[in-house]
Amino acid sequence: MKALLTSIFLIFSFVSTAQDDYYKDISASQIVSVIDKVGFSPTKITKDVKAFKIVILQLGTNEIKQVNIDSWWLCNNRKDDNFTIYNMLYKEVTKETFDLYCKELISLMVCDGTATQTN
Repeated sequence: MKALLTSIFLIFSFVSTAQDDYYKDISASQIVSVIDKVGFSPTKITKDVKAFKIVILQLGTNEIKQVNIDSWWLCNNRKDDNFTIYNMLYKEVTKETFDLYCKELISLMVCDGTATQTN
């Protein structure tokens, strides 16, 4: 019985550790910093990267909270779909890069209007 409980505890601890990064809130500055790291260029709202950065940096507290909620949900529930969409619309990134910056990249997609929370 003790071994079973230990196994269950270890399984849950691995699962929660893998998803801990998605629970952390990201700031507008963190979102903008990824633009240069991956060479992101918006496609839908505007083509002007500088203007896009300014808009993100000027988002209010409630908007950043909503972007965090949307990106958390999309990273947890639609990550593979959004990875494919991202690489169709923007400069391609590796799966490892997308996994590392999932919330930031999906936040950029949300701000650009190319990712939405749908069931």
